[in-house]
Amino acid sequence: DATLLACQICCILFIIGWVFCIMFPFFCFLNYKGWFRADALTEIVGLDLSYHGGSYTGNAAGRDEISPEHLQAYRERKERNSLQNIRNDQSSRSYSRSEPAVKNDLEQYDNGVDIVAN
Repeated sequence: DATLLACQICCILFIIGWVFCIMFPFFCFLNYKGWFRADALTEIVGLDLSYHGGSYTGNAAGRDEISPEHLQAYRERKERNSLQNIRNDQSSRSYSRSEPAVKNDLEQYDNGVDIVAN
């Protein structure tokens, strides 16, 4: 009687279906956002250099050297992105209240005034 074997095959198929239904939309979302793979320049230079700042294995056997043109292009892009991130951080720092208003609230708090009711 192959009832137990049929049950186990059904369970395996259910698990495969479950994982597919959960992970397929997740990977489609990653691909849509561009987070699924590293870009071409990062792949050429290597993820060790881009994430850790240097090669983990050194010059392993059978590994080609990184061309200076690719390395220079990677460094220029990294610097350009870091400058853009700094500009974005500075432009996103908008406060809803002015500094004098905040100082006034702090003074009122120090004097024991309930600023929530104001």
